[in-house]
Amino acid sequence: MFTYQKTYQCCTLDESISRFYEEIAIRLKTEIKTSLTLHRGVMELYAYIGFKNDKVLDIKIELNKKKLMWVCICKELDKEDLLESIHKEMILDKEGSSANSRGRLFGFRAERFLRDIA
Repeated sequence: MFTYQKTYQCCTLDESISRFYEEIAIRLKTEIKTSLTLHRGVMELYAYIGFKNDKVLDIKIELNKKKLMWVCICKELDKEDLLESIHKEMILDKEGSSANSRGRLFGFRAERFLRDIA
């Protein structure tokens, strides 16, 4: 697990996501293959990112309001934990039990993500 903390002047969540993804790919010496957003708010993002070197990271980006900086926490996942987690999210989403509304196409995007990382 590793953490990035950066202060970006007048930076939106989209800009911070782009910068963090680029920094992570450079650190891992690879490129992003695919991603799956689990939750996106105004000041936070939870997602999985698959890389071309077969690593998958659980990413959490949020705004630290006290320091006014974007924080990115990354944790590498093994494939079994990832599959289990995504299948749980898909079930919750189908049942409407998820606290996060992901839209009607979440199941399709999740299946595509799983195919891409296989």
